[in-house]
Amino acid sequence: MCVFIFLSACQFGDRQIASSNTNQAVATNANPTNQQDRFSGRYLLAISDADMVASAYVDGKLKRSPNAKDTLSVISLPSNGQNPTVAQLNVSNSVASWPNVIAVSPDGNIAYIAETRGSAPQGVQQVKNVFTDLPAGAKVTAVNLSNPQKPTIANSLQLGRNPHNISINSEGNLLAIATDEPGKGVELVEVNGSQFGRRFTFSVKKNQGKQPGRVSDIEWHPSGRIPCSDTGRSRNRISTSHSRC
Repeated sequence: MCVFIFLSACQFGDRQIASSNTNQAVATNANPTNQQDRFSGRYLLAISDADMVASAYVDGKLKRSPNAKDTLSVISLPSNGQNPTVAQLNVSNSVASWPNVIAVSPDGNIAYIAETRGSAPQGVQQVKNVFTDLPAGAKVTAVNLSNPQKPTIANSLQLGRNPHNISINSEGNLLAIATDEPGKGVELVEVNGSQFGRRFTFSVKKNQGKQPGRVSDIEWHPSGRIPCSDTGRSRNRISTSHSRC
């Protein structure tokens, strides 16, 4: 099982503070469990991909446990590191496209998890490339975190092929999602908590006129009006004249 810990689950835009202070605490203390949390927040999130172990990135050997399932773990804060309160929920996910496969609403009550890749067929224990050979994913799951100790699946939405990067604007009403769907490399989805609304799709320019472009990263401008995408060769902006398209 491969695990990815998401450190941006803090309230009211404390993402950079959370990440920075966490790194500082680890760097200055050989035993960070003895040090109190130095950032504010309600929880940390971790996704566990049951389809592969970390070494599969290199050799393609999945080494899957027969009964293991993809999970979302919610670690309540504050925590002294010794006896953390952890709640788990089965949520389809993939670490073949970390790190931006989770987005959290500004109020911290909803997490959106991109599936990216599905589960390998029963009995399959090795693939040539975990980034391309596992079944395509197509789903984003909304999880209610209003009570971090009792998370629940609130909704899900079928998207284009392999949603692999997800970001929410500062107002919490628009998701920007990168996919591998031809002609629909970027999707904007209106959201109201766990409810999904209208969808808008955008194509990505070809790289030097040869291949369809692929968005490797997508983030919102702090104003919440312009999502910016990175295709590796170029950076693009999508203007939304208001907070909604």
